[in-house]
Amino acid sequence: MCKPEIRFDIINPVTNSKKPHYDADKNLFLFPVDTNYRYYIEVRNIDENTGEYRYYLLLSKIKFSEHCRLCEVNMYKMCKIHPRGEFKEYVVQECKERGNVDMNKVDANSDYDIWLVD
Repeated sequence: MCKPEIRFDIINPVTNSKKPHYDADKNLFLFPVDTNYRYYIEVRNIDENTGEYRYYLLLSKIKFSEHCRLCEVNMYKMCKIHPRGEFKEYVVQECKERGNVDMNKVDANSDYDIWLVD
């Protein structure tokens, strides 16, 4: 007799503290990095294929814009930022649904590195 396959959705995923995650108690977004960044800017653009927003962090050792905010890299090479507004809403929602978000360095120039928050 063949039993039907039952599928489940995880409703309260476990957060892996070594991957990008949001700490609600401290209002911090933490993610591993290989550079001692000092400044960041939260940005977005529209994905032409899906029409949805994609969120990015511009990270740098130098203050490259008047919109830069301070960030800190701790001794465990985790960058800590205080997310705000729309970016915070996105990160909090994704972490609630999946436990963690993914981050990939997609480009760099002389002033900053561009990280996709996916």
